[in-house]
Amino acid sequence: MAENEKEYFTTQRYVIKGGEKIPAAPGYHGYGTAHTIPRILHTNARKVPNKEAIIDALTGEVMTHSQYYRECCKVGNMLLDLGLKKTDHIAWESGERIWTFELYGGPMLAGITQTPINYRFTADEIVTQMSHSEPKVILFQEDYAEVINAIRDRVPSCQHYIIITTDKRTEAPPDTLNYWALKEKASDEDPRERVDEITPEDLFIIIYTAGTTGYPKGIMHSHGTLIADQLFFINSFRYAFETRLLWLMPLYHWGGYCPAMGTISMGGTVIISTYEPERVWEAVEKYKINSLLMAPSMWIMSLAVPEFKKRYNLFSLKSLATAAAPMPSTTLKTIVEAFPDAELHDCYTSTEQTFTTTYKDLMLKYERNVGVPWFNHEISIRDYDDRIKELPDGEVGVIYGRGPGTHLGYYKNDEENKRTFTPDGWQTSEDTGYIDPETKLLFLFDRSKDVINTGGEVVSSVEVEQVVLQHPAVFEAAVIGIPDEKWQEKVHAVVTLKPGMKATPKEIEEFCKGKIAGFKRPKSVDIIEALPKNPVGKVLKRELREPYWKGLPTRIG
Repeated sequence: MAENEKEYFTTQRYVIKGGEKIPAAPGYHGYGTAHTIPRILHTNARKVPNKEAIIDALTGEVMTHSQYYRECCKVGNMLLDLGLKKTDHIAWESGERIWTFELYGGPMLAGITQTPINYRFTADEIVTQMSHSEPKVILFQEDYAEVINAIRDRVPSCQHYIIITTDKRTEAPPDTLNYWALKEKASDEDPRERVDEITPEDLFIIIYTAGTTGYPKGIMHSHGTLIADQLFFINSFRYAFETRLLWLMPLYHWGGYCPAMGTISMGGTVIISTYEPERVWEAVEKYKINSLLMAPSMWIMSLAVPEFKKRYNLFSLKSLATAAAPMPSTTLKTIVEAFPDAELHDCYTSTEQTFTTTYKDLMLKYERNVGVPWFNHEISIRDYDDRIKELPDGEVGVIYGRGPGTHLGYYKNDEENKRTFTPDGWQTSEDTGYIDPETKLLFLFDRSKDVINTGGEVVSSVEVEQVVLQHPAVFEAAVIGIPDEKWQEKVHAVVTLKPGMKATPKEIEEFCKGKIAGFKRPKSVDIIEALPKNPVGKVLKRELREPYWKGLPTRIG
């Protein structure tokens, strides 16, 4: 790019030419590739047709690269047969099953935008998202039929409900279509022949994050940003043609899909399973896993399995990784002692974008560092109050990033886009940190928005507070994250009561059940006389956290 051209990573790709900001030409996306996942799936189906792409460790079902491409084609055509067209929206709710990859790949081949649903959400939480994304079709695993049935009258945009049954012979209930029957009738020809060309700029997904305002934000990613994020994991975690990746993270997460799909894109194999501490080591031995990625809470529980190194043959493991939350130093040392010859990598990412990556030697030498920006990406530390002002190395500020994996913006939320993007495309997830002057490593410091990270799941404190405040005796509420050996942080509520009213911590905990997903509910409650506040009335959550974190490493998530 010429010196007088400057790229804007926002909801529309722009370049500056001759001082004028103009939309980028079709096919321009700033990272030198016109590839999309549909092209990669088609190529892999021809190049390595009989190589295993996905294995379901729970059922033993295997899908080769050619079979995966074929099934995705059928799902894409199935949706087009129902009358959907390119750019329409669908949503789906599914666990970690082999067909979940079809739910990603099928709409992608048809140019249809999708929204995965967190399977822990309550009906009210799902309706909030569906009212925002307005899907025309909702596909759901039969395990979640009860919660989906509870929202049917509350999502007017939805024209079809499609159930995915474990037994393909099971008939669909009334007013519901059967996934397997529809797919059986659909063509296995590439659905791209029926729609306009799918380009890297096309919207691939609207994926929701917890946010910090209590209202979920729909993050838009294109086919191009998906490719860029996959390249981050391929490069950082060494995914290759020979990779056999054990996948235990939720697939409704952007951070769940990207690494898994990155492995498939390279012609590797993903083995999926639900998480149980002992099952991890059983799967490593059975499937000769050489790449393993787990959230820190998973590592903590799996490393606690008695004599796991003696009971299981784990010599195939070569690449280990962690993500989704900061890794405790004690856990890091345990991993290194257990697998001294394996590579170990960590990364700092968000649903909005990827930031940095680091590896074992740096993690051991510099506690709390998250490495350096990945290829073709930039990091900037900005002033809390003046987000245009860049701070010098060593000073703590708000972390901003810019690069090809940066999301396109928040769906139907111009106000949030203006707040989190700078005019020249820098974007923040509101984490804070600093760049070490000597090593140039990025160190996380704190989350400026009081987000709670529990077992790799991100929880909005404000959203939980809104539920706690519904209790008739609660006057004020502040929700914080406090240390927990298993989950790193647990959700803790601090409340005051209305004059003359009474309630116990247990009653408040029980009150929240059914009103919010289980991982978001307060696991403990304190009742105090008054919440600490600053002169303008803002609750000082840092003061509430301080007694719990005193003597421990600075809370960074």
